[in-house]
Amino acid sequence: MKIRYICIAIFLFLSPLSLVSAETSVTLQLQWHHQFQFAGYYAAKEKGFYQQAGLNITILEGENPPHQEVASGEAEFGISSTGLISEAAHNQPLVALAAINQVSQYVWLVLANSDIYTAKDFIGKTITHQEANDSLTAMFIKEGIALEHINIIDPSFDIEQLINGDVDALSAYASNEPFAMFERGIDYRIISPEQYGIDFYGDILFTSQAMIDKHPETVSAFREATLAGWKYAIEHQEEIIDLILHKYNSQNKSRQHLLFEAKAIADSTLYPIVELGHMNKGRWQHIARTYKEIGVINSAVDLNTFLYSSYLKADHRRLYLGLFIASLLILIITAVAFRFAKLSAELDRLLYLKSQYANIGESVNNITHQWKQPLNELGIQLMLIESELDNTPSDQKSIRRLNQKSHHILQFMADTVDLFRFFLKTNNEIIHFSPVDVITSTSLLLSDNLRLNRIQFEQTISDTQQIKGNNIEFAHVVLSILVNARDILVERKIKTPKIMVGLSSDSEAIKLTICDNGGGIKAQPISSIFKLGFSQKVSGKSGVGLYIAKKIIEKEMKGKLLAHNTELGACFTIIIPLANSNS
Repeated sequence: MKIRYICIAIFLFLSPLSLVSAETSVTLQLQWHHQFQFAGYYAAKEKGFYQQAGLNITILEGENPPHQEVASGEAEFGISSTGLISEAAHNQPLVALAAINQVSQYVWLVLANSDIYTAKDFIGKTITHQEANDSLTAMFIKEGIALEHINIIDPSFDIEQLINGDVDALSAYASNEPFAMFERGIDYRIISPEQYGIDFYGDILFTSQAMIDKHPETVSAFREATLAGWKYAIEHQEEIIDLILHKYNSQNKSRQHLLFEAKAIADSTLYPIVELGHMNKGRWQHIARTYKEIGVINSAVDLNTFLYSSYLKADHRRLYLGLFIASLLILIITAVAFRFAKLSAELDRLLYLKSQYANIGESVNNITHQWKQPLNELGIQLMLIESELDNTPSDQKSIRRLNQKSHHILQFMADTVDLFRFFLKTNNEIIHFSPVDVITSTSLLLSDNLRLNRIQFEQTISDTQQIKGNNIEFAHVVLSILVNARDILVERKIKTPKIMVGLSSDSEAIKLTICDNGGGIKAQPISSIFKLGFSQKVSGKSGVGLYIAKKIIEKEMKGKLLAHNTELGACFTIIIPLANSNS
Protein backbone atom coordinates (compact mmCIF):
# COMPACT_ATOMS: atom_id res chain seq x y z
CA MET A 1 0.00 0.00 0.00
CA LYS A 2 2.85 2.43 0.78
CA ILE A 3 4.33 1.92 -2.70
CA ARG A 4 0.92 2.69 -4.22
CA TYR A 5 0.66 6.01 -2.39
CA ILE A 6 4.23 6.91 -3.34
CA CYS A 7 3.44 6.26 -7.03
CA ILE A 8 0.30 8.43 -6.83
CA ALA A 9 2.32 11.23 -5.26
CA ILE A 10 4.93 10.98 -8.03
CA PHE A 11 2.21 11.13 -10.71
CA LEU A 12 0.59 14.22 -9.19
CA PHE A 13 3.97 15.88 -8.86
CA LEU A 14 4.87 15.21 -12.50
CA SER A 15 1.44 15.74 -14.04
CA PRO A 16 1.21 18.69 -16.49
CA LEU A 17 -2.31 19.31 -15.14
CA SER A 18 -0.66 21.11 -12.23
CA LEU A 19 1.30 23.48 -14.46
CA VAL A 20 -1.54 25.95 -15.18
CA SER A 21 -2.46 27.68 -11.96
CA ALA A 22 -4.76 30.54 -13.03
CA GLU A 23 -7.85 29.73 -15.13
CA THR A 24 -7.20 30.32 -18.83
CA SER A 25 -9.95 30.56 -21.45
CA VAL A 26 -9.43 28.55 -24.63
CA THR A 27 -11.59 27.50 -27.56
CA LEU A 28 -11.79 24.09 -29.26
CA GLN A 29 -13.15 24.02 -32.84
CA LEU A 30 -14.76 20.71 -33.86
CA GLN A 31 -14.92 19.74 -37.54
CA TRP A 32 -18.54 18.56 -37.35
CA HIS A 33 -21.66 18.75 -35.24
CA HIS A 34 -21.92 17.31 -31.74
CA GLN A 35 -21.85 13.49 -31.54
CA PHE A 36 -19.95 10.72 -29.75
CA GLN A 37 -17.02 11.35 -32.11
CA PHE A 38 -16.11 14.17 -29.67
CA ALA A 39 -17.11 12.43 -26.43
CA GLY A 40 -13.69 12.82 -24.80
CA TYR A 41 -13.86 16.60 -24.94
CA TYR A 42 -17.36 16.65 -23.41
CA ALA A 43 -16.15 14.33 -20.64
CA ALA A 44 -13.07 16.45 -19.93
CA LYS A 45 -15.25 19.57 -19.66
CA GLU A 46 -18.21 18.17 -17.70
CA LYS A 47 -16.18 15.94 -15.35
CA GLY A 48 -13.90 18.85 -14.43
CA PHE A 49 -10.62 17.72 -16.01
CA TYR A 50 -10.19 21.01 -17.86
CA GLN A 51 -11.12 22.98 -14.74
CA GLN A 52 -8.57 21.06 -12.66
CA ALA A 53 -5.99 22.01 -15.30
CA GLY A 54 -6.89 25.67 -14.88
CA LEU A 55 -8.73 25.86 -18.19
CA ASN A 56 -12.08 27.36 -19.09
CA ILE A 57 -12.96 25.76 -22.42
CA THR A 58 -15.52 26.66 -25.07
CA ILE A 59 -16.37 23.87 -27.53
CA LEU A 60 -17.58 25.07 -30.93
CA GLU A 61 -19.35 22.74 -33.34
CA GLY A 62 -19.87 23.42 -37.02
CA GLU A 63 -18.46 23.02 -40.47
CA ASN A 64 -15.84 25.77 -40.45
CA PRO A 65 -12.45 24.26 -41.40
CA PRO A 66 -10.75 23.95 -37.98
CA HIS A 67 -7.25 24.48 -39.42
CA GLN A 68 -8.29 27.94 -40.64
CA GLU A 69 -9.77 28.87 -37.27
CA VAL A 70 -6.65 27.74 -35.38
CA ALA A 71 -4.14 29.23 -37.84
CA SER A 72 -5.92 32.58 -37.69
CA GLY A 73 -6.06 32.56 -33.88
CA GLU A 74 -9.88 32.41 -33.74
CA ALA A 75 -9.53 29.12 -31.83
CA GLU A 76 -6.63 27.77 -29.80
CA PHE A 77 -7.26 24.08 -30.56
CA GLY A 78 -8.97 22.07 -33.30
CA ILE A 79 -9.82 18.59 -34.55
CA SER A 80 -8.82 17.47 -38.04
CA SER A 81 -8.17 14.40 -40.16
CA THR A 82 -4.67 13.41 -41.27
CA GLY A 83 -5.22 16.00 -44.01
CA LEU A 84 -3.74 18.36 -41.41
CA ILE A 85 -0.30 17.35 -42.69
CA SER A 86 -1.12 18.81 -46.10
CA GLU A 87 -1.87 22.15 -44.43
CA ALA A 88 1.51 21.98 -42.71
CA ALA A 89 3.12 21.24 -46.07
CA HIS A 90 1.55 24.44 -47.39
CA ASN A 91 3.26 26.50 -44.66
CA GLN A 92 0.36 26.56 -42.19
CA PRO A 93 2.05 26.72 -38.74
CA LEU A 94 0.06 23.84 -37.21
CA VAL A 95 1.20 21.14 -34.79
CA ALA A 96 -0.38 17.69 -34.21
CA LEU A 97 -0.84 17.07 -30.47
CA ALA A 98 -2.44 13.61 -30.39
CA ALA A 99 -4.10 11.00 -32.63
CA ILE A 100 -7.41 10.15 -30.96
CA ASN A 101 -8.37 7.47 -33.49
CA GLN A 102 -5.62 5.04 -34.44
CA VAL A 103 -7.83 3.83 -37.31
CA SER A 104 -9.49 6.19 -39.78
CA GLN A 105 -13.30 6.11 -39.83
CA TYR A 106 -13.61 7.16 -43.49
CA VAL A 107 -14.91 4.30 -45.66
CA TRP A 108 -16.87 3.60 -48.82
CA LEU A 109 -20.46 2.47 -48.34
CA VAL A 110 -22.19 0.36 -51.03
CA LEU A 111 -25.42 -1.61 -51.13
CA ALA A 112 -25.14 -5.32 -50.35
CA ASN A 113 -26.36 -6.24 -53.85
CA SER A 114 -23.79 -3.97 -55.49
CA ASP A 115 -21.13 -5.47 -57.76
CA ILE A 116 -18.46 -3.33 -56.07
CA TYR A 117 -16.12 -5.49 -53.99
CA THR A 118 -12.64 -4.17 -54.75
CA ALA A 119 -11.04 -0.88 -55.81
CA LYS A 120 -11.06 -1.95 -59.46
CA ASP A 121 -14.85 -2.38 -59.31
CA PHE A 122 -15.22 1.41 -58.84
CA ILE A 123 -14.15 2.01 -62.47
CA GLY A 124 -17.03 3.60 -64.39
CA LYS A 125 -19.11 4.08 -61.22
CA THR A 126 -20.61 7.26 -59.78
CA ILE A 127 -19.39 8.08 -56.27
CA THR A 128 -19.39 10.95 -53.79
CA HIS A 129 -16.15 12.21 -52.32
CA GLN A 130 -15.25 14.38 -49.34
CA GLU A 131 -12.21 16.52 -50.12
CA ALA A 132 -10.74 15.96 -46.65
CA ASN A 133 -10.97 12.19 -47.04
CA ASP A 134 -7.83 11.71 -49.09
CA SER A 135 -7.41 8.19 -47.73
CA LEU A 136 -10.34 7.22 -49.97
CA THR A 137 -8.64 8.72 -53.04
CA ALA A 138 -5.33 7.12 -52.08
CA MET A 139 -6.96 3.69 -52.31
CA PHE A 140 -7.46 4.14 -56.06
CA ILE A 141 -4.03 5.65 -56.69
CA LYS A 142 -2.39 2.75 -54.85
CA GLU A 143 -4.22 0.33 -57.13
CA GLY A 144 -3.12 2.23 -60.25
CA ILE A 145 -6.63 3.50 -61.06
CA ALA A 146 -6.75 6.96 -62.67
CA LEU A 147 -9.46 9.14 -61.11
CA GLU A 148 -10.78 10.18 -64.54
CA HIS A 149 -12.13 6.62 -64.90
CA ILE A 150 -14.46 7.22 -61.95
CA ASN A 151 -17.39 9.66 -61.96
CA ILE A 152 -16.83 11.68 -58.77
CA ILE A 153 -19.63 14.07 -57.76
CA ASP A 154 -20.07 16.62 -55.00
CA PRO A 155 -19.70 15.38 -51.40
CA SER A 156 -22.75 14.21 -49.46
CA PHE A 157 -23.54 12.10 -46.42
CA ASP A 158 -27.11 11.53 -47.67
CA ILE A 159 -27.77 7.79 -47.76
CA GLU A 160 -30.87 8.41 -49.92
CA GLN A 161 -28.51 8.98 -52.86
CA LEU A 162 -27.18 5.47 -52.37
CA ILE A 163 -30.55 3.85 -51.67
CA ASN A 164 -32.18 5.49 -54.71
CA GLY A 165 -29.31 4.51 -56.99
CA ASP A 166 -28.20 8.08 -57.69
CA VAL A 167 -24.69 7.00 -56.70
CA ASP A 168 -22.99 3.60 -56.64
CA ALA A 169 -20.84 4.32 -53.57
CA LEU A 170 -21.07 6.87 -50.77
CA SER A 171 -18.11 8.23 -48.84
CA ALA A 172 -19.11 7.67 -45.23
CA TYR A 173 -18.00 7.78 -41.61
CA ALA A 174 -18.01 4.25 -40.20
CA SER A 175 -19.73 5.30 -36.97
CA ASN A 176 -22.59 7.21 -38.67
CA GLU A 177 -24.02 6.30 -42.07
CA PRO A 178 -23.87 2.49 -41.56
CA PHE A 179 -26.24 2.89 -38.60
CA ALA A 180 -28.70 4.83 -40.77
CA MET A 181 -28.65 1.91 -43.23
CA PHE A 182 -29.11 -0.59 -40.41
CA GLU A 183 -32.00 1.44 -38.98
CA ARG A 184 -33.72 1.41 -42.36
CA GLY A 185 -33.23 -2.34 -42.66
CA ILE A 186 -31.09 -1.97 -45.79
CA ASP A 187 -28.18 -4.36 -46.20
CA TYR A 188 -24.86 -2.71 -46.98
CA ARG A 189 -21.18 -3.44 -47.42
CA ILE A 190 -18.17 -1.41 -46.28
CA ILE A 191 -14.96 -1.07 -48.30
CA SER A 192 -12.11 0.39 -46.27
CA PRO A 193 -8.91 2.01 -47.59
CA GLU A 194 -7.11 0.13 -44.79
CA GLN A 195 -7.54 -3.05 -46.88
CA TYR A 196 -5.20 -1.46 -49.43
CA GLY A 197 -2.44 -0.41 -47.05
CA ILE A 198 -3.80 3.13 -46.50
CA ASP A 199 -3.03 3.18 -42.79
CA PHE A 200 -4.12 6.68 -41.74
CA TYR A 201 -4.95 8.04 -38.31
CA GLY A 202 -8.46 9.32 -37.59
CA ASP A 203 -9.21 12.50 -35.62
CA ILE A 204 -6.11 14.56 -34.83
CA LEU A 205 -6.05 17.07 -31.96
CA PHE A 206 -3.91 20.06 -32.99
CA THR A 207 -2.91 23.62 -32.18
CA SER A 208 -0.80 26.39 -33.69
CA GLN A 209 2.94 26.77 -33.38
CA ALA A 210 2.33 30.27 -32.01
CA MET A 211 0.26 28.77 -29.17
CA ILE A 212 3.07 26.37 -28.28
CA ASP A 213 5.68 29.12 -28.40
CA LYS A 214 3.67 31.54 -26.22
CA HIS A 215 1.74 29.20 -23.89
CA PRO A 216 3.49 25.81 -23.73
CA GLU A 217 2.09 25.01 -20.25
CA THR A 218 -1.47 25.65 -21.44
CA VAL A 219 -0.98 23.34 -24.45
CA SER A 220 0.49 20.58 -22.29
CA ALA A 221 -2.28 20.88 -19.68
CA PHE A 222 -5.01 20.92 -22.36
CA ARG A 223 -3.61 17.81 -24.02
CA GLU A 224 -3.34 15.84 -20.77
CA ALA A 225 -6.83 16.87 -19.63
CA THR A 226 -8.24 15.91 -23.04
CA LEU A 227 -6.68 12.43 -22.93
CA ALA A 228 -8.02 11.98 -19.39
CA GLY A 229 -11.45 12.91 -20.76
CA TRP A 230 -11.17 10.36 -23.54
CA LYS A 231 -10.17 7.64 -21.10
CA TYR A 232 -13.24 8.46 -19.01
CA ALA A 233 -15.54 8.55 -22.04
CA ILE A 234 -14.41 5.14 -23.28
CA GLU A 235 -14.73 3.57 -19.83
CA HIS A 236 -18.13 5.20 -19.11
CA GLN A 237 -19.88 5.19 -22.49
CA GLU A 238 -23.46 4.98 -21.17
CA GLU A 239 -22.90 7.96 -18.85
CA ILE A 240 -21.41 10.10 -21.63
CA ILE A 241 -24.24 9.12 -23.98
CA ASP A 242 -26.68 10.43 -21.35
CA LEU A 243 -24.64 13.64 -21.24
CA ILE A 244 -24.76 14.02 -25.04
CA LEU A 245 -28.51 13.38 -25.14
CA HIS A 246 -29.04 16.03 -22.45
CA LYS A 247 -26.59 18.73 -23.52
CA TYR A 248 -24.80 18.03 -26.84
CA ASN A 249 -27.40 16.49 -29.13
CA SER A 250 -27.74 19.15 -31.82
CA GLN A 251 -28.24 16.39 -34.43
CA ASN A 252 -31.09 14.76 -32.46
CA LYS A 253 -29.48 11.34 -32.54
CA SER A 254 -31.18 8.41 -30.83
CA ARG A 255 -29.62 6.51 -27.94
CA GLN A 256 -29.27 3.48 -30.24
CA HIS A 257 -27.34 5.56 -32.78
CA LEU A 258 -25.04 6.94 -30.09
CA LEU A 259 -24.43 3.42 -28.74
CA PHE A 260 -23.49 2.26 -32.25
CA GLU A 261 -21.23 5.27 -32.68
CA ALA A 262 -19.62 4.83 -29.23
CA LYS A 263 -18.56 1.27 -30.00
CA ALA A 264 -17.08 2.24 -33.38
CA ILE A 265 -15.20 5.23 -31.96
CA ALA A 266 -13.92 3.34 -28.89
CA ASP A 267 -12.70 0.48 -31.09
CA SER A 268 -10.87 2.90 -33.39
CA THR A 269 -8.83 4.31 -30.47
CA LEU A 270 -7.38 0.79 -29.85
CA TYR A 271 -7.39 1.66 -26.12
CA PRO A 272 -6.18 0.05 -23.84
CA ILE A 273 -3.89 -1.90 -26.23
CA VAL A 274 -2.50 1.39 -27.55
CA GLU A 275 -1.91 4.46 -25.38
CA LEU A 276 -4.53 7.16 -25.96
CA GLY A 277 -3.26 9.88 -28.29
CA HIS A 278 -0.26 7.85 -29.44
CA MET A 279 1.47 9.03 -32.62
CA ASN A 280 4.33 7.32 -34.42
CA LYS A 281 6.77 9.37 -36.50
CA GLY A 282 7.31 6.51 -38.95
CA ARG A 283 3.59 6.22 -39.54
CA TRP A 284 3.34 9.97 -40.21
CA GLN A 285 6.19 9.56 -42.73
CA HIS A 286 4.11 6.87 -44.45
CA ILE A 287 1.09 9.21 -44.49
CA ALA A 288 3.19 12.05 -45.93
CA ARG A 289 4.55 9.75 -48.68
CA THR A 290 1.02 8.65 -49.55
CA TYR A 291 -0.21 12.25 -49.80
CA LYS A 292 2.73 13.01 -52.06
CA GLU A 293 1.94 9.99 -54.27
CA ILE A 294 -1.65 11.16 -54.79
CA GLY A 295 -0.58 14.73 -55.49
CA VAL A 296 -2.03 16.39 -52.39
CA ILE A 297 1.34 17.72 -51.31
CA ASN A 298 4.41 18.51 -53.39
CA SER A 299 6.96 19.54 -50.80
CA ALA A 300 8.51 17.70 -47.89
CA VAL A 301 7.00 18.05 -44.41
CA ASP A 302 9.26 18.77 -41.46
CA LEU A 303 7.86 16.32 -38.92
CA ASN A 304 10.11 17.81 -36.23
CA THR A 305 7.98 20.97 -36.32
CA PHE A 306 4.70 19.19 -37.09
CA LEU A 307 4.70 16.67 -34.21
CA TYR A 308 4.19 17.88 -30.66
CA SER A 309 6.76 15.49 -29.19
CA SER A 310 9.52 17.63 -30.72
CA TYR A 311 8.51 20.62 -28.55
CA LEU A 312 8.58 18.83 -25.22
CA LYS A 313 11.39 20.06 -23.00
CA ALA A 314 13.12 18.18 -20.25
CA ASP A 315 11.52 18.49 -16.82
CA HIS A 316 14.36 18.74 -14.27
CA ARG A 317 12.09 17.43 -11.54
CA ARG A 318 12.12 14.09 -13.34
CA LEU A 319 15.91 14.13 -13.24
CA TYR A 320 15.85 14.74 -9.47
CA LEU A 321 13.56 11.76 -9.01
CA GLY A 322 15.48 9.53 -11.40
CA LEU A 323 17.45 7.68 -8.76
CA PHE A 324 14.35 7.02 -6.69
CA ILE A 325 12.38 5.74 -9.68
CA ALA A 326 15.26 3.51 -10.79
CA SER A 327 15.38 1.96 -7.33
CA LEU A 328 11.62 1.43 -7.38
CA LEU A 329 11.84 -0.28 -10.78
CA ILE A 330 14.47 -2.69 -9.48
CA LEU A 331 12.08 -3.77 -6.71
CA ILE A 332 9.22 -4.57 -9.06
CA ILE A 333 11.09 -5.87 -12.13
CA THR A 334 10.70 -9.55 -11.22
CA ALA A 335 6.91 -9.27 -11.09
CA VAL A 336 6.88 -7.22 -14.29
CA ALA A 337 9.00 -9.81 -16.11
CA PHE A 338 6.37 -12.45 -15.40
CA ARG A 339 3.66 -10.11 -16.64
CA PHE A 340 5.61 -9.42 -19.84
CA ALA A 341 5.80 -13.13 -20.51
CA LYS A 342 2.01 -13.35 -20.30
CA LEU A 343 1.61 -10.27 -22.51
CA SER A 344 3.96 -11.78 -25.10
CA ALA A 345 1.80 -14.88 -25.25
CA GLU A 346 -1.31 -12.70 -25.55
CA LEU A 347 0.31 -10.70 -28.37
CA ASP A 348 1.00 -13.89 -30.31
CA ARG A 349 -2.63 -14.89 -29.78
CA LEU A 350 -3.89 -11.52 -31.07
CA LEU A 351 -1.56 -11.69 -34.07
CA TYR A 352 -2.81 -15.20 -34.83
CA LEU A 353 -6.41 -13.93 -34.69
CA LYS A 354 -5.54 -11.02 -37.00
CA SER A 355 -3.96 -13.43 -39.48
CA GLN A 356 -6.93 -15.78 -39.24
CA TYR A 357 -9.46 -12.94 -39.69
CA ALA A 358 -7.55 -11.80 -42.78
CA ASN A 359 -7.85 -15.32 -44.17
CA ILE A 360 -11.56 -15.42 -43.32
CA GLY A 361 -11.95 -12.16 -45.24
CA GLU A 362 -10.13 -13.78 -48.14
CA SER A 363 -12.53 -16.72 -47.89
CA VAL A 364 -15.59 -14.46 -47.96
CA ASN A 365 -14.26 -12.68 -51.05
CA ASN A 366 -13.63 -15.96 -52.87
CA ILE A 367 -16.99 -17.48 -51.93
CA THR A 368 -18.65 -14.32 -53.25
CA HIS A 369 -16.91 -14.69 -56.59
CA GLN A 370 -17.73 -18.40 -56.74
CA TRP A 371 -21.44 -17.67 -56.21
CA LYS A 372 -21.80 -15.05 -58.95
CA GLN A 373 -21.94 -17.46 -61.90
CA PRO A 374 -24.18 -20.09 -60.21
CA LEU A 375 -26.64 -17.35 -59.21
CA ASN A 376 -26.79 -16.12 -62.80
CA GLU A 377 -27.29 -19.69 -64.05
CA LEU A 378 -30.00 -20.33 -61.44
CA GLY A 379 -31.83 -17.19 -62.56
CA ILE A 380 -31.72 -18.41 -66.16
CA GLN A 381 -33.08 -21.84 -65.17
CA LEU A 382 -35.99 -20.24 -63.32
CA MET A 383 -36.78 -18.05 -66.34
CA LEU A 384 -36.77 -21.13 -68.60
CA ILE A 385 -39.07 -23.01 -66.21
CA GLU A 386 -41.45 -20.04 -66.12
CA SER A 387 -41.38 -19.81 -69.90
CA GLU A 388 -42.09 -23.53 -70.25
CA LEU A 389 -45.03 -23.28 -67.84
CA ASP A 390 -46.56 -20.58 -70.08
CA ASN A 391 -46.57 -23.00 -73.02
CA THR A 392 -49.75 -24.93 -73.72
CA PRO A 393 -49.26 -27.75 -73.19
CA SER A 394 -46.07 -27.46 -71.15
CA ASP A 395 -43.25 -29.99 -71.61
CA GLN A 396 -43.03 -31.82 -68.27
CA LYS A 397 -39.73 -33.51 -69.21
CA SER A 398 -38.11 -30.16 -69.94
CA ILE A 399 -39.37 -28.74 -66.66
CA ARG A 400 -38.00 -31.71 -64.71
CA ARG A 401 -34.64 -31.42 -66.53
CA LEU A 402 -34.42 -27.70 -65.76
CA ASN A 403 -35.46 -28.34 -62.16
CA GLN A 404 -32.77 -31.02 -61.79
CA LYS A 405 -30.11 -28.66 -63.12
CA SER A 406 -31.26 -26.02 -60.63
CA HIS A 407 -30.79 -28.54 -57.81
CA HIS A 408 -27.24 -29.27 -59.03
CA ILE A 409 -26.45 -25.55 -58.91
CA LEU A 410 -27.89 -25.25 -55.40
CA GLN A 411 -25.83 -28.24 -54.27
CA PHE A 412 -22.66 -26.57 -55.59
CA MET A 413 -23.51 -23.43 -53.62
CA ALA A 414 -24.18 -25.51 -50.50
CA ASP A 415 -20.78 -27.16 -50.89
CA THR A 416 -19.10 -23.74 -51.01
CA VAL A 417 -20.90 -22.79 -47.79
CA ASP A 418 -19.53 -25.93 -46.11
CA LEU A 419 -16.07 -24.97 -47.36
CA PHE A 420 -16.42 -21.47 -45.91
CA ARG A 421 -17.64 -22.91 -42.58
CA PHE A 422 -14.44 -24.95 -42.40
CA PHE A 423 -12.27 -21.82 -42.70
CA LEU A 424 -14.52 -19.94 -40.25
CA LYS A 425 -13.97 -22.46 -37.45
CA THR A 426 -11.77 -21.42 -34.54
CA ASN A 427 -10.93 -24.36 -32.29
CA ASN A 428 -7.82 -25.57 -30.52
CA GLU A 429 -8.49 -29.27 -31.02
CA ILE A 430 -5.44 -31.42 -31.81
CA ILE A 431 -6.39 -34.31 -34.08
CA HIS A 432 -4.97 -36.65 -36.70
CA PHE A 433 -5.94 -35.34 -40.15
CA SER A 434 -5.11 -35.83 -43.80
CA PRO A 435 -3.01 -33.01 -45.31
CA VAL A 436 -4.42 -33.98 -48.71
CA ASP A 437 -7.95 -33.00 -47.59
CA VAL A 438 -6.75 -29.65 -46.25
CA ILE A 439 -4.78 -28.80 -49.40
CA THR A 440 -7.70 -29.83 -51.62
CA SER A 441 -10.16 -27.64 -49.66
CA THR A 442 -7.81 -24.66 -49.69
CA SER A 443 -7.15 -25.00 -53.42
CA LEU A 444 -10.90 -25.22 -54.09
CA LEU A 445 -11.50 -22.06 -52.08
CA LEU A 446 -8.98 -20.08 -54.15
CA SER A 447 -9.67 -21.71 -57.51
CA ASP A 448 -12.14 -19.14 -58.83
CA ASN A 449 -9.99 -16.22 -57.71
CA LEU A 450 -6.92 -17.71 -59.37
CA ARG A 451 -8.86 -18.12 -62.61
CA LEU A 452 -9.98 -14.49 -62.45
CA ASN A 453 -6.34 -13.44 -62.17
CA ARG A 454 -5.35 -15.90 -64.95
CA ILE A 455 -3.00 -17.75 -62.61
CA GLN A 456 -2.22 -21.33 -63.66
CA PHE A 457 -2.49 -23.71 -60.71
CA GLU A 458 -0.66 -27.05 -60.82
CA GLN A 459 -0.86 -29.75 -58.16
CA THR A 460 1.27 -32.85 -57.74
CA ILE A 461 -0.20 -34.49 -54.67
CA SER A 462 0.54 -37.97 -53.36
CA ASP A 463 -1.53 -39.61 -50.66
CA THR A 464 0.26 -39.46 -47.31
CA GLN A 465 -0.15 -40.62 -43.76
CA GLN A 466 -2.23 -38.51 -41.43
CA ILE A 467 -0.43 -35.88 -39.37
CA LYS A 468 -1.14 -34.61 -35.88
CA GLY A 469 -2.13 -31.03 -35.17
CA ASN A 470 -4.91 -28.49 -35.57
CA ASN A 471 -6.30 -28.93 -39.09
CA ILE A 472 -7.86 -25.43 -39.09
CA GLU A 473 -4.53 -23.79 -38.25
CA PHE A 474 -2.76 -25.87 -40.90
CA ALA A 475 -5.37 -24.79 -43.46
CA HIS A 476 -4.77 -21.13 -42.63
CA VAL A 477 -1.01 -21.63 -43.03
CA VAL A 478 -1.52 -23.08 -46.52
CA LEU A 479 -4.00 -20.31 -47.39
CA SER A 480 -1.61 -17.57 -46.19
CA ILE A 481 1.22 -18.87 -48.38
CA LEU A 482 -1.03 -19.30 -51.43
CA VAL A 483 -2.52 -15.80 -51.02
CA ASN A 484 0.97 -14.38 -50.58
CA ALA A 485 2.06 -16.02 -53.86
CA ARG A 486 -1.06 -14.80 -55.66
CA ASP A 487 -0.57 -11.20 -54.48
CA ILE A 488 3.06 -11.15 -55.61
CA LEU A 489 2.14 -12.52 -59.05
CA VAL A 490 -0.60 -9.91 -59.47
CA GLU A 491 1.44 -6.97 -58.13
CA ARG A 492 4.46 -7.79 -60.28
CA LYS A 493 2.23 -8.32 -63.35
CA ILE A 494 3.83 -11.65 -64.33
CA LYS A 495 2.84 -12.47 -67.92
CA THR A 496 2.14 -16.19 -67.43
CA PRO A 497 1.65 -16.47 -63.64
CA LYS A 498 1.82 -19.91 -62.12
CA ILE A 499 1.58 -21.51 -58.66
CA MET A 500 2.81 -25.10 -58.19
CA VAL A 501 1.85 -27.22 -55.16
CA GLY A 502 3.51 -30.52 -54.38
CA LEU A 503 2.84 -32.99 -51.54
CA SER A 504 4.91 -36.11 -50.86
CA SER A 505 6.08 -38.20 -47.94
CA ASP A 506 8.64 -40.75 -46.88
CA SER A 507 9.05 -42.87 -43.76
CA GLU A 508 10.06 -39.87 -41.67
CA ALA A 509 8.02 -36.84 -42.74
CA ILE A 510 5.51 -35.30 -45.10
CA LYS A 511 6.75 -32.53 -47.37
CA LEU A 512 4.57 -29.77 -48.84
CA THR A 513 6.02 -27.28 -51.36
CA ILE A 514 4.30 -24.15 -52.69
CA CYS A 515 6.26 -22.40 -55.45
CA ASP A 516 5.55 -19.58 -57.90
CA ASN A 517 7.19 -17.88 -60.86
CA GLY A 518 6.94 -14.37 -59.43
CA GLY A 519 10.61 -13.50 -59.57
CA GLY A 520 11.62 -14.60 -56.10
CA ILE A 521 12.09 -13.06 -52.66
CA LYS A 522 14.07 -9.84 -52.76
CA ALA A 523 14.83 -9.67 -49.02
CA GLN A 524 18.26 -10.63 -47.69
CA PRO A 525 18.52 -12.82 -45.78
CA ILE A 526 15.46 -14.63 -47.11
CA SER A 527 14.53 -15.77 -43.58
CA SER A 528 13.65 -12.13 -42.73
CA ILE A 529 10.28 -12.60 -44.48
CA PHE A 530 9.15 -14.55 -41.41
CA LYS A 531 9.80 -11.60 -39.11
CA LEU A 532 6.81 -9.76 -37.64
CA GLY A 533 5.83 -6.76 -39.76
CA PHE A 534 7.96 -7.66 -42.80
CA SER A 535 6.19 -7.37 -46.15
CA GLN A 536 7.58 -7.37 -49.69
CA LYS A 537 4.23 -6.36 -51.18
CA VAL A 538 3.63 -2.95 -52.68
CA SER A 539 0.19 -2.94 -51.02
CA GLY A 540 1.90 -2.59 -47.65
CA LYS A 541 0.06 -5.48 -46.01
CA SER A 542 1.00 -6.16 -42.42
CA GLY A 543 3.37 -9.12 -42.77
CA VAL A 544 1.64 -11.03 -39.96
CA GLY A 545 0.63 -14.08 -42.04
CA LEU A 546 4.07 -15.65 -42.59
CA TYR A 547 5.16 -14.82 -39.03
CA ILE A 548 2.15 -16.68 -37.60
CA ALA A 549 2.51 -19.50 -40.16
CA LYS A 550 6.06 -20.21 -39.00
CA LYS A 551 4.93 -20.17 -35.35
CA ILE A 552 2.16 -22.69 -36.05
CA ILE A 553 4.32 -25.10 -38.07
CA GLU A 554 7.43 -24.99 -35.88
CA LYS A 555 6.00 -24.46 -32.39
CA GLU A 556 2.64 -26.19 -32.55
CA MET A 557 3.35 -28.96 -35.09
CA LYS A 558 7.09 -29.42 -34.38
CA GLY A 559 7.88 -29.06 -38.07
CA LYS A 560 9.81 -26.69 -40.30
CA LEU A 561 8.72 -23.84 -42.58
CA LEU A 562 11.49 -22.76 -44.97
CA ALA A 563 11.76 -20.46 -47.98
CA HIS A 564 14.21 -20.26 -50.86
CA ASN A 565 14.42 -18.87 -54.38
CA THR A 566 14.40 -20.90 -57.58
CA GLU A 567 15.20 -19.73 -61.10
CA LEU A 568 11.56 -18.73 -61.56
CA GLY A 569 10.45 -17.44 -58.18
CA ALA A 570 9.90 -18.20 -54.50
CA CYS A 571 9.39 -21.63 -53.00
CA PHE A 572 8.04 -22.41 -49.52
CA THR A 573 8.60 -25.83 -47.96
CA ILE A 574 6.69 -27.30 -45.01
CA ILE A 575 8.10 -30.44 -43.37
CA ILE A 576 6.09 -32.23 -40.67
CA PRO A 577 7.86 -35.20 -38.99
CA LEU A 578 5.67 -38.30 -38.82
CA ALA A 579 7.26 -39.22 -35.49
CA ASN A 580 5.38 -36.33 -33.89
CA SER A 581 2.16 -37.37 -35.62
CA ASN A 582 2.13 -41.00 -34.52
CA SER A 583 2.23 -40.29 -30.78
